[in-house]
Amino acid sequence: GVGVGALSIAMARLWPLLHVVGIDPWRPALAIARENVDVAGLHTRIELREQTVQELSDTDTFDLAWVPGFFIDEAVVGIALERVYRALRPGGWILFGTQNPGSEPLTASLARLRTVLWGGHPRTPGEAEALLRHAGYAQVQTLPSSSIGTAGIAVIVARRP
Repeated sequence: GVGVGALSIAMARLWPLLHVVGIDPWRPALAIARENVDVAGLHTRIELREQTVQELSDTDTFDLAWVPGFFIDEAVVGIALERVYRALRPGGWILFGTQNPGSEPLTASLARLRTVLWGGHPRTPGEAEALLRHAGYAQVQTLPSSSIGTAGIAVIVARRP
């Protein structure tokens, strides 16, 4: 989910040779993303597509994929991970984001509620790791929360062998 394009724009600015493909099924977010990309002057390096991750048909194309798992329903997460696996080049990396419920009961309940409201499934980082392993990814590990700078989010990294 490219959302409004902020992450894509930031990455394109950081790496001048990077080409980004952002997908999102929600037209209002894509409209804002297109505007943001145009304002940033990056329309030649950031391609935006209206599609779901289940519709991703690229093969051996990408070096890195960001998958915001907190928006992906349990019924489609398996096919989503398969499509991303196929779209990655061998040796490519996936960053799978999920809510990190933490140990505080209220915080954990709010994280689960937020995920359900967003249309996703409240999976723990450990459950996300298991999903990635089951989909064939290797070198699966959860990054320390402090390394991503956003409280409440866990990022699981894995590599296509």
